[in-house]
Amino acid sequence: MIRILDINPTGIFSYGRHHTIRLDDSGVILLDGRNLDRGPDVRVGAGKTSLFNALCHILFGENDTGRTGDEVAN
Repeated sequence: MIRILDINPTGIFSYGRHHTIRLDDSGVILLDGRNLDRGPDVRVGAGKTSLFNALCHILFGENDTGRTGDEVAN
């Protein structure tokens, strides 16, 4: 079984420089992203899908965007 306890998405998809995101070892995790550049109540553009795609790329070498290799680098 693979356990991902943290991830640093720097340079992947929409992420620029980013700090490590800690994922607790507690099973299912809810991502409640907030785009603070657009306001505290804006959920669009927070990077939830980019994080999901980065994890898919790491685990499976592909993601739902169809991008591979250097195409995922920001």
